[in-house]
Amino acid sequence: MRQRPLEERKQAERPLRRQRVGLAFSLAVCAAVASGCNGGTVDRHALLRDRERLDSLACEGAVVADGVRRDRMLATFVSVHTGELETQASNLADALASRDTEPELESRVRAQSRRAGVLAGLLRQIADNPSDRRAAERIGSRLRRIGNCA
Repeated sequence: MRQRPLEERKQAERPLRRQRVGLAFSLAVCAAVASGCNGGTVDRHALLRDRERLDSLACEGAVVADGVRRDRMLATFVSVHTGELETQASNLADALASRDTEPELESRVRAQSRRAGVLAGLLRQIADNPSDRRAAERIGSRLRRIGNCA
């Protein structure tokens, strides 16, 4: 007995559906791994990566602060962008304060958490005062020191 065309199509689509589900699952796993979701135990490599992320946030904030100091950026952009940077720094501070760490790295990880908290506070000051050129100069200098910016 010959199958009807609809049943043939369903049978032909089953392997494709499995492939799509498998591909979607693989992409989701890769995205979670690549996103650096601040999970797991902090080892030396994770600590280095988090420190580099903090440096990057601080230097980006310093660039924005320099633009404010020179009156070259719109207040709305400054407020929104530094607000986003502040959120990232704050999230990193929270993660570093609570994540499990290798015992010999505990003090260094918690120090990075405090550093991220200070960074978040400085970025919040810029976000709250996006047109204050004098404050931007002072904060930008601190951000450059915190981030070891060139």
